Amino acid sequence: MTLHANARAVLLDVVVTDGHGHAVHDLKPDNFRIYEDGALQTVASLEEHHTPTPADLAALPPLPALAPNTFSNRRPPASGSTYTVFLLDALDSPVTAQMYAREQLLSWVGSMPPGNQVAIFQLDTQLHLIQGFTSDPIVLKAAIKERSKPLQTGVPTGGGYTTAAIQMDFLTHAMQNIGSYLQTRPGRKNLVWFTAHIPRYSYDDGTYVGGALHDSQGFLFDYSKATDALVLGEVSVYPIDTRGLQTDPAYSAANSKGPSRASSAAFSTRQFFQHTDLDQVAEATGGKAFYNTNGIKQSINEVVDTGSTYYTLSYYPTNKKWDGKYRKLKVESDQQGGQLQYRRGYYAQMETVALPQATPTAPPPTSNPPDRSGRVQLTHSTPAPDQAAFVAAMHLGAVDPGQIVFTARVDVDPTVQKLSKTQPLPKDNYFDAKYKDHPFRTFKIFYRLTPDQFQLTALPSGLHHGAIEVVTLVLDNQGTMINSLITSVEMNLNPANYAKAMDGGVELLSQVAVPEKGNYFLRVGVHDKSSGKSGALEFSTNDVKVGPTAP
Repeated sequence: MTLHANARAVLLDVVVTDGHGHAVHDLKPDNFRIYEDGALQTVASLEEHHTPTPADLAALPPLPALAPNTFSNRRPPASGSTYTVFLLDALDSPVTAQMYAREQLLSWVGSMPPGNQVAIFQLDTQLHLIQGFTSDPIVLKAAIKERSKPLQTGVPTGGGYTTAAIQMDFLTHAMQNIGSYLQTRPGRKNLVWFTAHIPRYSYDDGTYVGGALHDSQGFLFDYSKATDALVLGEVSVYPIDTRGLQTDPAYSAANSKGPSRASSAAFSTRQFFQHTDLDQVAEATGGKAFYNTNGIKQSINEVVDTGSTYYTLSYYPTNKKWDGKYRKLKVESDQQGGQLQYRRGYYAQMETVALPQATPTAPPPTSNPPDRSGRVQLTHSTPAPDQAAFVAAMHLGAVDPGQIVFTARVDVDPTVQKLSKTQPLPKDNYFDAKYKDHPFRTFKIFYRLTPDQFQLTALPSGLHHGAIEVVTLVLDNQGTMINSLITSVEMNLNPANYAKAMDGGVELLSQVAVPEKGNYFLRVGVHDKSSGKSGALEFSTNDVKVGPTAP
């Protein structure tokens, strides 16, 4: 008789700092106490993470240099860094504050510690991915300068309930989308949110303390709608008030009337609520809020330093009922004067049924005999139902499965084309309807991979058979599909071509139409239909130079 027992552990990241804000090192499991819904839990394990030192990074083997317009999903060696995400909030920030935040971010990128994985979003009335994860400061600087601009959003002016409600809706959806984007990446993620305040109506009328406050009716921002997705994605939020150090405007020389008791009280009330809002979002997700400071660059340094130096604790909950409900967490430490940052709860998600593993496909049936010439046959098709899961995994920002490592070299035809109403789409391309009359360029993508990355089956005929599909998606910065192309590859290699492929690799070609104007992302992937293995990579059209490149 065989007994099977399953136990699910909860992982919790905890940042521990002393009274001066410095990270505390070398703590042990006995230094912590974890409570779940008030019940004391037993710490099962503890792992300390720290910012990699220059010596750590120097010891990592470098990746091979890539030629221009060439991209690879070869992963850099693990550096121990966490992910840092910047959100430039144009929705809730004055233009002057946005400009200052961008300047400070550019300054930080110019001196950022090596090895950090950084991504950048911008929020106006929509969420835009400005730059996917990279540790290259040159790429990050170009993205900040070229793709993010201070914006005056189209939200109705004048304040009041309508404005706050619209802002709240945009902000909530943006946070949910960021949480979903980051949920596919394992481990802790630090979200640095450049904002001015969270939308709130109750104090916009200048009511002072002791007056007819109506914050219980007017408070609009529902934290749970936004923070739920962030908690699921293990995202810790670090809001930074981009307005910097603020003083009561009543003391301005432009105010001929001078300050009054009522105006000063109203200013203090607004400050209190705005700062409390930022504190509550940070606390719910395990981060920290920064306000009343002009040192935005210094604040970023603190986030990256302390947010990359933390402990991962694990425990097996005494409550074994996984019903999807939210459970509150409380962590204590025996360190005198220590400050703890951690998420304040999690969702006890129900078990999911494991998907069956892909099984090797059989060689082509005898009714469709393999090509004995030893050539690689290419056919093009739209996504079939059995390919839907792979296509779904190709969404913007998805984690690369990493099972197949390949390079993609891009040649861009300088010729700009535009279709008339009667002309058909480019061969095998499936443009979104609203883009059919837009000028476009043809991107030729040459995929190169070695046969050891996929499965080749030796047939009695002496041929080696394999089946691969190459997926090319053109996406906007919201992840909406603009164009798609799937190239199915049936390989039946004779001994001579098999030996040649093993020695020099295999190159496959896909040609996809990309709108001429605007910034788009190409998400490209290779899927071995025989073994079920796959790999993917993503790059921006802004990172591609127009014209052919050397083979």
